[in-house]
Amino acid sequence: MKLMKLGITLATFAVATLQVKQGYATVSALLSESQTIKLNQLVDEAPDDHGIVGHTVMVLANGKLVYSRSKGNTSVESDEQVNKDTIYPIYSVTKLYVSAILLRLIEQGKLDASQPVSAYLDDLPDHWTDIRISSLMAHSSGLPEFFDLSQETSEDPQEIINAMSEKPFAFQTNTNIRYNQTNFLLLKLIIEKQYKLPLTEVINREIVKPYSLNSTIYGGGNVSVPRRTTHYYIRDKGEISDFGVWPFATTMFAATGLNTSGTDIAKWFEVLLSGDFVATDTLLAAWQPLTLETGRKATYSHGWQVQSESQTTAVGHYGGNIINARHFYMNDNPAESVTILHLTNGGFHPSFSSFDYAYSLAKIINPNITMDTVELKAQLIHKAENDQLDDLAETYFAFKQNPSTQHIFTEYLINDLAYQLLDTVPAASLKLFELNTKSYPLSANVYDSYAEALFSEGRYRESRVNYTKAFELDSSYSHIPDRLREIDGKLYELTY
Repeated sequence: MKLMKLGITLATFAVATLQVKQGYATVSALLSESQTIKLNQLVDEAPDDHGIVGHTVMVLANGKLVYSRSKGNTSVESDEQVNKDTIYPIYSVTKLYVSAILLRLIEQGKLDASQPVSAYLDDLPDHWTDIRISSLMAHSSGLPEFFDLSQETSEDPQEIINAMSEKPFAFQTNTNIRYNQTNFLLLKLIIEKQYKLPLTEVINREIVKPYSLNSTIYGGGNVSVPRRTTHYYIRDKGEISDFGVWPFATTMFAATGLNTSGTDIAKWFEVLLSGDFVATDTLLAAWQPLTLETGRKATYSHGWQVQSESQTTAVGHYGGNIINARHFYMNDNPAESVTILHLTNGGFHPSFSSFDYAYSLAKIINPNITMDTVELKAQLIHKAENDQLDDLAETYFAFKQNPSTQHIFTEYLINDLAYQLLDTVPAASLKLFELNTKSYPLSANVYDSYAEALFSEGRYRESRVNYTKAFELDSSYSHIPDRLREIDGKLYELTY
């Protein structure tokens, strides 16, 4: 079975070269004609190929803006085109701005990431006090998650902390990672205590005003933001739906809540990468992944997602599953870099990978950028495209044995790929999910994902078995009891 245009094919990796000097290189703002044509093609075809309603792409080479382009509409109801000054909600990319504030505090000697959170905050539960700041920033704390889309979020941080104190840790601190907003609630409180200002005022004073980021503003769906797009997603049956912009409580503002334009986010990354806000050495140190007690590398460091491989490291963050800020740099020369800032209003197919899309754009700018896991993932996609399911397991285990994947969370990379394939090649997708359960038998995540995939294919009994296993491993997966009741109802209907 052939896929729709899934992610990025290897053919897009055959790209023109860009001459870069050694050291802190400079690069011409003018790309070659070949590079521009290839970039334009990827940007212009994305709405049709991947379902994106509208998007803006800003590209930096060695820290300088070299390319910008927009394509598509501000909404499905309007013919108005997006442009570099269209404002997008950037959701969790907000964390990168907050991270910059934290790094500045570290540089100033006002914050030590190796210290426990109790050194900076009072009135914490006793069993939270020994968690280090670095664990909060790496999402390795194990703290319970306070944010739930199905419930209204309190505006009182102490009320949230008191409620969370009664819940168990998801895991022992620094033995695993789980992305969660409680970490950034505590970081927000630390920043506000240091500056004696609300976080919104800190961001405005330290970042927005000094660098004239006139389109960068806090506000959820309960705040009117001129020129702001909405947020589309695809329902289970392939229908596009307007999610809107969530009305985030201010207690969420270290984790999410900023809106910005292509112009502003590119300007901010130029500032950040120049060393003007914090030293470049500080940034590089912040991008070194922490080693967990298990020996694996954490996939977050100082608020940034980190994927460090043999030749290239990619750092950045996703936002609301529709925004991607990704900075690729060469390990032997970090000044040789490409930054992809991809703002969208969503609507793309489940098969679309924003990381792979960013990687393909980066390769056009600098072919030296190489992520082994993306190349290996392309091999898995090739097997899936050609119904080579017997070879899929062999390629899967080769992927796991590759040196680039030895100390990173292969489990999650495979999980993401399996979700990409679910709509287009469900048999291959289910095979990958199943292989993950065999490789990671103590992970609730892999059983939960496999169960979800089986449910989507109508295989309810098998789905029930895997949901039950996931819940046995981790009872904090609060959605599972409702899903089990739903499955029981469907099985009853099928029986009677």
